[in-house]
Amino acid sequence: MNDHLRISPAGLAVEKRYEKGPPKISPQGFAKRKYLCDAGKPTIGWGHVILSTGDYMHNVEIDEITADKLLAQDNLRFENGIKRLVKVELTQNEFDALVSLTLNIGLGKADGVPGDFADSTLLRKLNAGDKKGAANEFPRWNKYRDPSCGCLKVARGLVARREDERALFLGVKNV
Repeated sequence: MNDHLRISPAGLAVEKRYEKGPPKISPQGFAKRKYLCDAGKPTIGWGHVILSTGDYMHNVEIDEITADKLLAQDNLRFENGIKRLVKVELTQNEFDALVSLTLNIGLGKADGVPGDFADSTLLRKLNAGDKKGAANEFPRWNKYRDPSCGCLKVARGLVARREDERALFLGVKNV
């Protein structure tokens, strides 16, 4: 049903706006070197989470071409996840917003445990055909788990990102 969709330049623009590293190591926008995101995950490029502790990316500096390739690989995984989980026809804007959202929060396992996209109210409303209700769920995903306390904290960047993703989802403005 949504097999023909791939993230568009509009979706990539939202991702790149928010998947930056700290300004000190991201003078061109992407993070040239590893940094720890707010949730404490080692990250490089355009929000690429380094999954293995032995991965060479912990100790290298990358260029924009490599950052773009990592983002394309990550997006392919999230595009496929959206195609698998969403049971209704999506517009390009809706697809882009969902890929951007899941790149940031993860897809989850559809295991019935709340707290991930696969088990979210957003996905449930979307699959029920309630696109407006699904759009209204975006702002709820504005927190990260602070590794120092294990508690959820609202992040201003996530608040702004969710507003942009919601607007993109609804097609109300070019973000």
